[in-house]
Amino acid sequence: MQGEGQISVLLLPALHTVAAINPKYRPDKIYPFPKTGKGSIVMAKGLLVKSVLASVVLVVLGGGGYLYYLLEADAQRLKLRDACYNSGNHSVTACSKWIEQDPDNPRPYGNRAYAYYKSENYRRALSDYNKALELDPGDAHYLLFRGHVYSAVKRYQLAINDYTASIEKEPVTGGLTPYWYRAEAYEALGQFRRAIDDYTMALQQEPKRRILREYRARLYLKIGEYDLAIADLDFLINEASNSSVLHYRRGEAYFGKNNMERAISDFSLAIKFAPGYTAAYLSRASAFLRTNQKKRALIDLRIALQVEPTYKPAIQLLKRLEAEGVKAPKFPYEH
Repeated sequence: MQGEGQISVLLLPALHTVAAINPKYRPDKIYPFPKTGKGSIVMAKGLLVKSVLASVVLVVLGGGGYLYYLLEADAQRLKLRDACYNSGNHSVTACSKWIEQDPDNPRPYGNRAYAYYKSENYRRALSDYNKALELDPGDAHYLLFRGHVYSAVKRYQLAINDYTASIEKEPVTGGLTPYWYRAEAYEALGQFRRAIDDYTMALQQEPKRRILREYRARLYLKIGEYDLAIADLDFLINEASNSSVLHYRRGEAYFGKNNMERAISDFSLAIKFAPGYTAAYLSRASAFLRTNQKKRALIDLRIALQVEPTYKPAIQLLKRLEAEGVKAPKFPYEH
């Protein structure tokens, strides 16, 4: 958005020359352009060329002083609006002044809403996004970020409604993927299969975004789709073989499939890459118990409790083994 202000500064002579010749055009309604990029630059060049010719006509007709006055006045307005595009408390002040000058423009409301959102003032952010959407009901960006505000205050169904509306307008909004955010809202509501579907859609849009595949694998584990989880985790581990978390999760998937040999292997790799990984020790202990290796399970539990003495799941399982009279070997195995 800051780029829009910079392009518009270059366009001041053109905008005001056009306004001076034809009063129905208002520079404050033309600024800022909806989008930056090649189209805006072409438009800028065209208007600048025309402004040179029109400015000469104004000067010849004695309108040079008026043109200078217009340029000076709008330069101040542009500084105000550029400040509104920045982040922080000063942008709230600038946006508020812009709103006073142009209360029917949705942009200052949207920018002030974002500043409130970043400072976690969600009540005011919601109020401003509501106003921006009242003025521009079809803006996918405002819908997306109002969804963020609803998610932040845990009103997930309202967030889903906004994300859905944003997707219907623009499946990718300003480089952001609404499917990703809607997936997180679905997950928060425990609607895991819908969340998985949205992570899949997001991956189609951003196939290199590893975190999306990792989130999907996590949900596959939750719903017991172990083979699908393993497929995602295999893909991720091929690119990051020393990730303790990925090996741990794949170990969970193999544990779910009752493949204890593969589960123990992955839990051991998780421990190798993160020696203080207490959950991996507990899970490996559980796998050892499934294969009747009680002494090895006891060792893992004691190591986990050395790292985290108040780790309740390990304490409970250790008490159970000790009650059964299980004793650890004098020389524990290599782990």
